[in-house]
Amino acid sequence: MEHKGVTITPLRLLGTKNKLYLILEIRAPEGTVFSPEDRYDLFDGIRVPEERRTEMLGSSGSFTVLEAGTREPNILVGAADTTASFDIGGCSYVVRALYRKTPDGERETVFGGWDPETGPTDSWEFPIPEDLNQDQLLEPGVEGLSMTDGGKTMTLLSMSVSPLGVWWKYQLDGEDPWPRVRVALRMRDGSEVEAALGQLTMGDMGSGCTASVDFAKPVDLSQAEAMLALCAPVLAAPAKSSRHWKVYVDLGSIQWKGAKAAKANTKPPLWQPSWLPEGWALEAGQTRDGVWPETHWEYLCGEETLSFSLCAPSDFGFCQWLDPEASGKTPKKAAQIQGYPADF
Repeated sequence: MEHKGVTITPLRLLGTKNKLYLILEIRAPEGTVFSPEDRYDLFDGIRVPEERRTEMLGSSGSFTVLEAGTREPNILVGAADTTASFDIGGCSYVVRALYRKTPDGERETVFGGWDPETGPTDSWEFPIPEDLNQDQLLEPGVEGLSMTDGGKTMTLLSMSVSPLGVWWKYQLDGEDPWPRVRVALRMRDGSEVEAALGQLTMGDMGSGCTASVDFAKPVDLSQAEAMLALCAPVLAAPAKSSRHWKVYVDLGSIQWKGAKAAKANTKPPLWQPSWLPEGWALEAGQTRDGVWPETHWEYLCGEETLSFSLCAPSDFGFCQWLDPEASGKTPKKAAQIQGYPADF
């Protein structure tokens, strides 16, 4: 797809249900020079059809550069990796912008625009097949299976196992609906393939939560014999309560859980910090509206990074990585942003 002199071409696609890998060739205008010495961040995401935005939707991703200026100075090739809390079949993969950071700390926008009031102004959009590799999915009958830990019970609603990872939907009685589950496949030869520890968890107590884990590399499911839940610590620690959010620290991350569902047309707040000292520059931004009204900014100053997230009241949850040693006793400084309470 070509837009404003930038052509983005998907070279390969690998995906199953809620997981997508894309190899992208990015051809920038003549005069652009990509260098393997620089770091590149792609501002991308999944666009969901309007009629499907009836529940909390979330995704996370990364971009790995494979070639920078190798064949031609203005060509960059990279792998985009996206994990979603929903079925991405029939949605669109969207690129908004590309940012570059040089070894000496300089940062620039390679392409893509931003309006302070409306958000991103440019997009390169690619449809995702409706039946994204459905023939490679295993969907075991897990409905009704449950496990109890810490006085709380997690009940499975459904599960999909793909060569790329495992995605399941569940309900949890009580508060704090985010258990951390370690998952592995037992293979026919007796070996085990454990999924990565990172887990994307989204949802609410009403419609059920979703969770997803990835395998380090694609797995041959024809050789899989069983799936194992190695560990499922259900969160039982009391959460700090405030007007709109419960806050707690778990597995090195600080977690927030909202108290009341947002309306379908809720707009996210678009404030930006006005108190950052000289030297800090906006690195990337992302905004979502509807039932998940969140704006997220990333600022850089040399090697230092500041993550700034703000949300309209809703019942979704989000988290921020702190440190492997972080716990419920880690101090959090109460602050105010434009008169609203915040954690720093």
